Amino acid sequence: MLTVTTRCYRSPDEIDLAVFAEVPRTAQWWWAHPTVVAQDERGTLIGYASFSLSLPPTVTLAELQPRAIGWGQGMAVHPEFRGRGIGQQLIEARVRVLHELGVHFFIGHAAPANTAMAALFARQGLTPAATLPQADGTDLIYYMGAL
Repeated sequence: MLTVTTRCYRSPDEIDLAVFAEVPRTAQWWWAHPTVVAQDERGTLIGYASFSLSLPPTVTLAELQPRAIGWGQGMAVHPEFRGRGIGQQLIEARVRVLHELGVHFFIGHAAPANTAMAALFARQGLTPAATLPQADGTDLIYYMGAL
C-alpha cells in the first residue's frame, strides 16, 4: 500500500524533482515559487505542485479587487504513480498553504489534452475561463475560481 505525505519543498528536492518535472527548472525557479511535494513512505519524491501570489498592482485595482490571487505555476506526478490520487492530495496541500496565506481565489492552467488536470480543477470548483495561445504555438486553458 502506498503511503503519501505532503510537505514544503526543500533545497535538495530539486535533483529528485528534475527526474519527472515536465519542464526543466533552475534552482532559482524552485525558490521563487512556493512548492509542496508528495513523497512515498521511503521519502522518494513522487509529485509537486507550485504556485505564486499576485496582489492587485495599484491601490485603485485593490479597491475593485482587494484579494490576492494564487496562480498555479506547475504540477506533476511521477508517471509510475499517476491515477492513484496523488494529484488530488497535492492540490489539497496547495490549497491549505494558500488558505494559511489568506488567499481564496486561484487561477491555474492546463493543456487541452490534459484531461486529468481538467478533472482535478473541476473537483476543486474551478471553471474554464479562457483558452490562450502560447508563444510555442500550443494553447493553454485557464481555470479559475474561489477556493
